[in-house]
Amino acid sequence: MQSNKNVQTVLPPVGYSAPAEVTGRPRYSPYEPLPSPPGGPLPGGSGDLDRLLEQIAATLQLTPTQFERAETAYGAVTEWLAADGSALAVYRPGLYPQGSAALRTNNRPIGRNDHDVDVVCQLLVTGWDAMRVYEAIHRRLAEHGTYRTMLERKDRCVRLNYEREFHLDIIPAESAPRPDLRWGNLAVRIPDRALAGWTASNPAGYVRWFHEQAETARLAKAAREAVPLPRPVTPGDANVLALVVQLIKRYRDLRFAEPAGAHLAPRSVVLTTLAAMRYDGEQRTSVALHQVVTGMAAAVRAAWPGRVVVPNPTNPDEKFCDKFTSASYAAFVDFVLRLEADVTAVVAPSASGLLTLKPQLDTLFGDEPVRKAFIEYADRVARAAGEGRVRDSAGAGLTVVGAATDPGRVVPGHRFFGGTR
Repeated sequence: MQSNKNVQTVLPPVGYSAPAEVTGRPRYSPYEPLPSPPGGPLPGGSGDLDRLLEQIAATLQLTPTQFERAETAYGAVTEWLAADGSALAVYRPGLYPQGSAALRTNNRPIGRNDHDVDVVCQLLVTGWDAMRVYEAIHRRLAEHGTYRTMLERKDRCVRLNYEREFHLDIIPAESAPRPDLRWGNLAVRIPDRALAGWTASNPAGYVRWFHEQAETARLAKAAREAVPLPRPVTPGDANVLALVVQLIKRYRDLRFAEPAGAHLAPRSVVLTTLAAMRYDGEQRTSVALHQVVTGMAAAVRAAWPGRVVVPNPTNPDEKFCDKFTSASYAAFVDFVLRLEADVTAVVAPSASGLLTLKPQLDTLFGDEPVRKAFIEYADRVARAAGEGRVRDSAGAGLTVVGAATDPGRVVPGHRFFGGTR
């Protein structure tokens, strides 16, 4: 539960209810308690459900072609900024990914082809003011015949639009070490056009924190329990925390897909930070998703009717939640409680088999990735059946097992289009 020191009381206006574009279930008055958590037994984890969730996450990631094109563009921009003859060359510009691209939690967007690729362009200390650094990077990109037609100014980045593919958001930065903070050697300051000055940041430190949260929690859990065999590599080779964040963000993208409500969507950095703070090292994807989501909901309930505070773990002076308005925070509370109820419905122990979960999974993640994941699952069952590795357990349906000698009735190989082999 969230402690009182992490709660700030900021009440919505009297009589406030969430806007119509995010309604559909009961709203929550700040003068009434929030609903209790969903009841029922806790999930014990299902290997096949875990693999299905991991496959859903894999279908949401960039395609190999999208990744290769973004990687090529990223390398070309790096070379251009640092090339001989560039006014920036003496400051040794270097690009590195930040945000979801670095955390491996990025999802393909809904309803459009282009996706975001966020990178930091870090310089040595220039001695310039913030706007001069921003303009120097913009000017250098404008000197390139192709980039000139793709440029777009944003408050904290220079955007290159690769039409119908992706956009590359280049965040100017220069080194600004903070020896008083953990990962402070990675701290930077970035120009903010809205402020016409510098803003402290530490994107590389945040990535370090996120991955350390995942690994520290995993090791702590392993120390409390018998150590199992190493877990198979998941689709996309992502850690479990990254998969959980990716799935939560997909649920967010669906809930706020309509243009009228898009401005109320919780920021990715808020969801990512809350998830990482509540991850306990669980290596079963379904159980980890449930634990993280119920932890987020518990924090919301503990703070109510105030707001959850989400500090930047690499800069305690910054609060990621500061941009919440009364409307967007009400939408956030509703989002978290819906997510808790929908995840609980999926991971609760059931004897009716995996295929019966498709409607609930569609609600969580959308029909297309779920359908693709089930097709992959069916192919996997078919391959395993041909190898004698499918067990038919009463009530649980077909389950892929590690070897044909595992207990249970082994299903013979089948061609699925007539005849056995």
